[in-house]
Amino acid sequence: MLAKVRNIGLVLFLVLASIENHAFQLRNSVLSSGQWYKFAITGSGVYKLDRGMLAQAGIDSSVDPRKIRIFGNGGKRLAQKNSDPRPIDLIENAIYVEGEDDGQFNDEDFILFYGQGPDTYYFDIDADSYFYETNPYSDSSFYYLTVGDTDGLRIVDQTSLGSGHPVVNLVNSFRFHETDLINKLQAPITSFGGSGRAWYGEVFDATLSRDFSFDIAGVDPSSQLRLVSSVMAESFAPTTFRISTNNTEIGIQEISSVPDRRYGEKGRDRIDTLVFEGSLVQNESVEVNLTYEKNPASRRSIGYLNSLLLNFDRSLAQYDEQLEFVSEASLANAISSFTIANANTSSEVWDISDPISPQKLQLSLQGTTAIFGAESSNLRNYVLFDRQDGTLTPEFVGTVAN
Repeated sequence: MLAKVRNIGLVLFLVLASIENHAFQLRNSVLSSGQWYKFAITGSGVYKLDRGMLAQAGIDSSVDPRKIRIFGNGGKRLAQKNSDPRPIDLIENAIYVEGEDDGQFNDEDFILFYGQGPDTYYFDIDADSYFYETNPYSDSSFYYLTVGDTDGLRIVDQTSLGSGHPVVNLVNSFRFHETDLINKLQAPITSFGGSGRAWYGEVFDATLSRDFSFDIAGVDPSSQLRLVSSVMAESFAPTTFRISTNNTEIGIQEISSVPDRRYGEKGRDRIDTLVFEGSLVQNESVEVNLTYEKNPASRRSIGYLNSLLLNFDRSLAQYDEQLEFVSEASLANAISSFTIANANTSSEVWDISDPISPQKLQLSLQGTTAIFGAESSNLRNYVLFDRQDGTLTPEFVGTVAN
């Protein structure tokens, strides 16, 4: 009788598995039909595809631009847990297509879309700081263009709420430095075969002092800057990193020792947030120096830089590069009037709080100052760029088979 129950359970399991597998096969990917063209990007921002790039990809000049669709999910790494939610297929993104109303893609027409790069970053209100995490598996993310039978999703305008509200002209910004050069599980000190997701950058051994420069144009000199320094040391006795900014010491990172054993812990990490005054900034740039102090009591003492994350307040203005920003100060207002300096007729602001469906803000240009009003009781993410000269260019990878 027990054997029969087991057999019935096995049959039921196989039937359910067959049904589930059949149902899965019926869920066709969007890539299952049509012509698909793959593009790579290496960072987040607004990207442009013009007539020349479409021709390079092999897209016919007679294409109806209203039927152009772009799909992509960004490039941040998947969660470690299989149980965490994730898209099961490519998601269509809302895009902007210049000159599509006539049904022809002319030489002056172009496509704009917001692409999410492989790294993850966001502003953490509780920590009053940006959070940044690099993708250890890829330095690119990918977007897919197709010409469908129906009109594609398009970016919609977000109505401006006017200029008669509390003014916001300072925003939160950041600079980040990390170079994944060394995987410690591949280093000779260990006996492992080479594995692991923990990577480190510059080595402090023969060279004990290194400088790192950050361009922070538009920084508010009356504000405080916050430097998040993440370092690691392999030493059998306590060691120290000293951090200075523009020749002024702003902090010390003390790192405890590790055991002098073959299979013991190989290094210790240390992360500190160091605060310094904007008065230390010179010519809108910051030079950060890290100096590693070896401990002569240890037969092995090596330091490593993991990353540097510099948080600062800057003027809301049109710069040479695109500006992604949030405004923590705007949270004090139900509605805020954002004023943008050095703007021109090509300046655009998109609300990218939902990066799959950006919205275009309506700007009011008064001389070289652009203004938009927006609800601000919740933190919103924006990108400011020049649509003529300030867009990024994706790289055409190739076509994708169905």
